[in-house]
Amino acid sequence: MLLAFYDKEHNFAKSIDWKAIHAELRVTSKPIVTISAAELWDLLKGKWVVEGKPVFIRISNAKEHVIPFLTETRRLNFPAKDFEAKVAKLDRDKAYLVYCQNGEQSARSLPTWRRFMFGKIYHLKGGMEAYLKHISGDR
Repeated sequence: MLLAFYDKEHNFAKSIDWKAIHAELRVTSKPIVTISAAELWDLLKGKWVVEGKPVFIRISNAKEHVIPFLTETRRLNFPAKDFEAKVAKLDRDKAYLVYCQNGEQSARSLPTWRRFMFGKIYHLKGGMEAYLKHISGDR
């Protein structure tokens, strides 16, 4: 919605794009929480057992062969023309854990995630490689 008004000091009409302002406020109101492999392990064994775990989103490019580490994992291709549209369709009241193979692809997708107001976004630093290394005891 655009709102136009007259600025007496500068003698011209201004318009405010409230939708853009609202989007900017949403960007800063819910930060993305970056978690380590050890923190993910602790959350899976503790807090998320009680409260329910977030939806796991695997970020990958279209050429990657992906084996999700949890059956509930959803896959989104990035970069892809429809990536932002697919993120926009997700339930914003839910929490999401965004990860990829090594943390780079998912980290590059974070600006898109910031544009939307979700319950909470977690980002797995180091991706699946870090998590698998952690759970195998090779720390």
